[in-house]
Amino acid sequence: MTATIVVLQSVVLGLLIVITEVQRPQPPIGVDARRVSAVLFFLCFCLVPLWLQVVDLRFTRDSPWRWVLHRSPMEGLAPYASAIALVCYICLLAGYAGAAGRPAATTPVLFPPDRVSQRLIAVLLGVAGTLALIGYTITIGGIVPLIFNALAFRSSDPPVVSSWAFLRSLMPLVGGASFLFYGLRRASSGRTRLGMTTGLVLTVALSLVVLFHQAGRLSLLFYILVFPLAASLMAGRLRWHVVAAGAGIILPLVVLGKQLFSADAATGVADRLTRVGENMVSVGNALMLEFSFPYITLTNAVGDVPGAMPLRWFADVPLGFLYLVPQRLLGVRHPPTISMLNSRIFESHGTVPVDLVSFGFMSLWLPGVMIVGALFGYILARAETLMPTTREPVNAVFRAAWMLFLGRTVMYGDPQLVIQACFFLLVTSAALTTLPRLRTLLRRLAVAHG
Repeated sequence: MTATIVVLQSVVLGLLIVITEVQRPQPPIGVDARRVSAVLFFLCFCLVPLWLQVVDLRFTRDSPWRWVLHRSPMEGLAPYASAIALVCYICLLAGYAGAAGRPAATTPVLFPPDRVSQRLIAVLLGVAGTLALIGYTITIGGIVPLIFNALAFRSSDPPVVSSWAFLRSLMPLVGGASFLFYGLRRASSGRTRLGMTTGLVLTVALSLVVLFHQAGRLSLLFYILVFPLAASLMAGRLRWHVVAAGAGIILPLVVLGKQLFSADAATGVADRLTRVGENMVSVGNALMLEFSFPYITLTNAVGDVPGAMPLRWFADVPLGFLYLVPQRLLGVRHPPTISMLNSRIFESHGTVPVDLVSFGFMSLWLPGVMIVGALFGYILARAETLMPTTREPVNAVFRAAWMLFLGRTVMYGDPQLVIQACFFLLVTSAALTTLPRLRTLLRRLAVAHG
């Protein structure tokens, strides 16, 4: 009976997602933040529950995913989790509808196309991120631990404890620089284009190093996808190489698994490839496993909140900003985040992120889910009016970046993880918004007093 209820609820949610996405006005090139969110919602809360009805999770016992065995979704809690996910998506649609009728942005682009300011920002961000990367690498012992112990640095017991670990938050600034250089390269010619190409190559290489050290496959995937998606926005149509690039990136990352970022990566990858060659079903299971933690976390939360974890009352929102303050450098200790507590409950060696729906439930039960769902839908709609579709290169790149970032929030809803992930985008966007306007203001003042 439990399985039947879960299947019916998953089908209803899936149909709701598909029907509402097909019937609404189609976004330019067929992709926007809401559609990315809908796809991830479909994967995490429709397909995963169905997959869990037929898969034997015991294959995870000897893998980093063994924490999924903490509580089986088949213990009678899954119907409640599926119902909660359905309520959250309905509230998301309501929040989106409430903001969709608001007027569009008064200007065709959010970021003024001031190329001088944009080039200056790109260089400054690239230098700042590079210096942070160099400083952090020195404090942890060099390039070897940076690359070969990447996965270990995500655990609660990293191999090197550095007082300068806060530099990890500044290293992704090279990613913001790479997006800028990409847009500027498309808008430049001659020697300027050559300079932008050089900056692009350097910052992309450094960004990949940073992302590899962070050992987050979804972050790595979304970073790479920004470029072909931005190219599609500039062209005014979705290009098939976007789909091909997505498939070409997802499959190797799924097949190779978390072993790719571990110290014994060569051995782990070889073993994984051998298993894949022996049983192709493992590829499908590995793919579904990547999107399983939101539903498994939600199912677990139904049973453990407020027992093993007291209600959070949205305390993680200010806590997310508090984590921008360096702890070891200043000798302070912040309270554990919702994802840290979730990881302890699962007894996981790494972090088990809290998704958007689970964040709402852990904060204030079902009312929390409704509040979070409606607010997220509102943000998705407002993002469309704030950053309208354009072929202007820099604006197109950052529309693509924010589109993908907002979509991934479905899976990573912990405010601390959200702020940490979007910090470089916030800094870059703020600089692109203020510096050109500041230069214009200074010029007017100079003319007025000239």
